[in-house]
Amino acid sequence: MTIQAPALLETFASYVPGLIIHYLTADPRPLTGPVAERFPAAVLLADISGFTALTEELTRSGPAGVEEVSSLLNRYFGILIDLIDDHGGDIVEFTGDGVIALWPTVISGETLAEATVRAVQCGLLVQQQIAAFTTVDNLHLTLRISIGAGEVLFATVGGALGRWELVVAGEPLTQASAAEHYTTPGDVVLSPEALALAHAYLDSTSLSDGFARVTAVPAPLLPPVRAVPAITLTMLPAIRGYIPGAVLERLMADQAEWLAELRYVTVIFLCIDGLNYLAHDALEQVQLVMHTLQAALYHYEGSVNQFIVDDKGTVLVAAFGLPPLTHQHDAMLAVQAATAMHARLQQLGSASSSGIATGWVFCGARGNTRRRDYAMIGDVMNLAARLMQASVQMPHGDLPPVICDTTTYIGARSHLAFEQLPPIKVKGKSEPVAIYRPMGRVLTTTRTRTPIIGRNRERTLLREQLDMLIAERIGGVVIIEGEVGMGKSRLISDVLEQAHELHVITLAGTGDAIEHNTSYHAWRPIFIA
Repeated sequence: MTIQAPALLETFASYVPGLIIHYLTADPRPLTGPVAERFPAAVLLADISGFTALTEELTRSGPAGVEEVSSLLNRYFGILIDLIDDHGGDIVEFTGDGVIALWPTVISGETLAEATVRAVQCGLLVQQQIAAFTTVDNLHLTLRISIGAGEVLFATVGGALGRWELVVAGEPLTQASAAEHYTTPGDVVLSPEALALAHAYLDSTSLSDGFARVTAVPAPLLPPVRAVPAITLTMLPAIRGYIPGAVLERLMADQAEWLAELRYVTVIFLCIDGLNYLAHDALEQVQLVMHTLQAALYHYEGSVNQFIVDDKGTVLVAAFGLPPLTHQHDAMLAVQAATAMHARLQQLGSASSSGIATGWVFCGARGNTRRRDYAMIGDVMNLAARLMQASVQMPHGDLPPVICDTTTYIGARSHLAFEQLPPIKVKGKSEPVAIYRPMGRVLTTTRTRTPIIGRNRERTLLREQLDMLIAERIGGVVIIEGEVGMGKSRLISDVLEQAHELHVITLAGTGDAIEHNTSYHAWRPIFIA
């Protein structure tokens, strides 16, 4: 498809931060390697509570509910986006239920103190306007805002299959994440560092540990004057590298309005330990980790949904079941991918913990023409995150590095072995949650004593081959062909059972569509038996 319409080009651009457009104005060429820049900035974290419950409630009514969720998301986030943009901020990340915005001095030319005051002014106005936001059925949304300030690392890493991921890290994000613990709904809370910069401009109430709740900005700064960079066709190849495949496919088909839907997905939350974003080689560290994770994830045809850095560490959110790649056994692929990512991170010397959950989620664009992203919202997202956190917080060895919920276990157990672990309590669930540890691949040709119905001719031919092998030591090749679901695996299980009864040694290997590029994949278990 040839992109010509300015509106469609602007839609592509709305999926990336303004900082990226700023850099592309100077050099529109696609990246050939990772890049990073450090600069002073104020950081605003906006965390919304209630959207998951609202989404779960509305989507029970089917397509009409999906449309209502999409409309609410766009209206609510539209308020955030417009106010942040009007105050000179730049939304660099959408979190599960919120946003991360920067006020970078490298763009505005203002002091860090002025950038911090602008973030505070924006936060107060956001809380004021959001307070009047109404939903349906008396379901209530609340917003907490926290602000930090200092030097930020802004990096682009990855590059596998031409896909790049943004990383925003540094002390200001750690500060804002810590300040979030002191917020209540409706608050704007500053870190001690942000307060030290902006205290002369604002009124505030002191909290413990040097944090402060802002009550007013008596003499607000005038609105910023900024030049809006022109978005040109030459930027498009570079912009595409930042856009998820689920979005890109629809945009290229000019079907952006059809993004909102309910999808049955398997989600991985992976927490990575050991990355030092303050180190001089931070870019090299995170590039190695991201490219390693992309390689493992893309091998199983999953997709990266988010890469977030906060006070809890570095978290990758991945999904299986999103367009254009969906599979019959997405749960199995997700478990294999999580296991592979953990193993590869171990080789790099990095510890990790993963939580995996499966179910229905709302998928669709949230935002407006200025800024938007591809959202995944639902209880499944929360559960996967809680399982990851449980694995991180438990004493070493109490929980394995990869755990999953019951629905994932059911979806993958025909291909993978699992160990059921004692149920655990997680936030948001009234009852303990059953969890499972993946134990590796199992062959689909395991023996079974369930009677086989029919296939007498085929069973007779196979038995004759076994008898010839035993009596005359004459082997051979038997090819069994049939459509999906016709009973090939069951027939193979039957002949293995007969071979076992006749004391014939059997070795088995299986193919896998995902492993079509892996040399001798089906033969490997036979070679090492």
